[in-house]
Amino acid sequence: MSALRLNGLILSFLLILSVQTAFLGTSDFELLNQNETEGKEVSQRSSTLIDVPNWRIGDQWNYNGYLDVRDFIADSGVSTNVQTLSGTLDSHVTDIYTMEVDNVSTLVYKVESQGDYAANGVTLTTYTGDLEIGMDTVEIIRASDLASIRQEATIDIDFGYRPIWFLPEITINVADLVVTNEYSPALENYDFPLLVGETWQTTYTVDTTYTGSSDYVTIPSDTSNSSSTSWEVMSRGSSGVAYSGCNGNSYNITTYNSNGEETGYRWYC
Repeated sequence: MSALRLNGLILSFLLILSVQTAFLGTSDFELLNQNETEGKEVSQRSSTLIDVPNWRIGDQWNYNGYLDVRDFIADSGVSTNVQTLSGTLDSHVTDIYTMEVDNVSTLVYKVESQGDYAANGVTLTTYTGDLEIGMDTVEIIRASDLASIRQEATIDIDFGYRPIWFLPEITINVADLVVTNEYSPALENYDFPLLVGETWQTTYTVDTTYTGSSDYVTIPSDTSNSSSTSWEVMSRGSSGVAYSGCNGNSYNITTYNSNGEETGYRWYC
């Protein structure tokens, strides 16, 4: 398979994966398709306050989710049928300690995650095969408000296909990549205590570094960008995910960029 045929597609995945690492906070939320919230019972206002939780070493979560790449693929101009990659992410608290954050001694959590995402029957130009992405992450999170201080994601991308149906499968290691995001000040994804209708905004700088190797794409250059993000607790209700104690008691937190455009959301229980 030529580098040209893979190049545009994999660049799209590298872009969305580097963005994805900015939303890997491992508090009790579930990433869902927006359509899954339609018809669910939600309230637009609530007087119930939800305060910041206390984590312990050994706490563990499991997420079922997906990487939605349809917009990136459409912009790349590559001919392929892949739209989403589904998978799981297992996260656990591995350490609690203090560190200097913006010259302040700060209690932090270290959270490590392992994720696997795949799309089967992916048609890429004249080839059909399976695209698999493995992702290991390490995130440093401020204990007082679960703000993200630093995130590192190690990403492995493989594409397997059969040139002819009766021949053995050929597996191409497309890219091995490490993406690191560091935030100053810390990225405040939550503003505890949570209350429906509450909004908050953070202006921050994110330094992103890339290391790794690939025979098919050029590893992106390091970046340093200033950005402004705002959040709003939109509603309280059912996310559509059957977690014990969460039915009707989950909070939808929607994220907006500096232009006021919606860029993502999460459910917190």
